Amino acid sequence: MKVRRRRFIVVTLSGPADGEFSLNDLAGSAGRLDILCRCVGAALLISHGIRRDSEVHLLILKDPERPRLISIYGDRVRSLNPDERSTASLLRIALSSREEKETTPGITIRNIGLEQLIHTLQGTNIFLLEEKGDNAWDTIPHTTGEEFTFILGARDDIPPALRDKCLDFHAVPISISPLSLQSEQCITIIHNILDRLSTC
Repeated sequence: MKVRRRRFIVVTLSGPADGEFSLNDLAGSAGRLDILCRCVGAALLISHGIRRDSEVHLLILKDPERPRLISIYGDRVRSLNPDERSTASLLRIALSSREEKETTPGITIRNIGLEQLIHTLQGTNIFLLEEKGDNAWDTIPHTTGEEFTFILGARDDIPPALRDKCLDFHAVPISISPLSLQSEQCITIIHNILDRLSTC
């Protein structure tokens, strides 16, 4: 099994919609931006390197009428380090832009929602992480294709309305543990599954 592309979509209802936040209070005034930073690290960083076959999309829906999407591409990103503060600085640069553009190498900002994003991913395997989904350890190995997209909430399961939109695009609900895990832990476990399958 060869996985050519891994894509993680992390949805948050509380993250900052602009760059007006302090790097010294990521868990408070920045709306738990620390969680998003850890998800970025889990999705893209390996020991002494970056996963070039991976990308992560942070969808901030604090204002549903004004969605903000930060996309980070492993094959193009620069200056991505393991610490949350430096990652938050890159995200703040993106959120400070009022234009849809690449704000630093490999990082873009767009004003689109989940439905628009998923619509661009047709033809890929789309999975929705939730605690009551099918067993990921059974489902993922029996999926064909080279592109895998995983949608998860930054703190909780995806809200029902957004979940319905995912199912409309044939997303498969999966669970990776009987326990409630942190978002970045879920991403790490998914990488582990795919890494092992890719080397078989």
